[in-house]
Amino acid sequence: MTKEDVLIDKQVDLFKKALAQTIDDVSEKCIESDGGVNTKAITVALGSVLGASIASLTSHLPMKDVNRVTSLICDFVKNVCKANRDELENSSSKK
Repeated sequence: MTKEDVLIDKQVDLFKKALAQTIDDVSEKCIESDGGVNTKAITVALGSVLGASIASLTSHLPMKDVNRVTSLICDFVKNVCKANRDELENSSSKK
C-alpha cells in the first residue's frame, strides 16, 4: 500500500465518521423539535450534497468526463446500498 493509499483511507474514514456524526446530531434535533426524522429529507439532503460535491470536484473536466465520473459514483453508491441492505437483511433474519 502506497503512502497515498494510506492517506486516502485515513481521509475516507474521517469523512465517513464526520458525515455519520452530523446525520446523528441533526436527527436528534429533528426528533426533539419535530417528533421524528423524515427519510425523504435525509435523501434530498444527501443527494444535494453529493451533487454539489461532484460538481465542485469535476468543474474543470469536460462534460463527457463529468458524465463518466457521475456514472461511476452512482454505480458505486448503488453497490454499497445493495451490500448494506443485504447485510441488514441477513443480520435481521439471524435474530
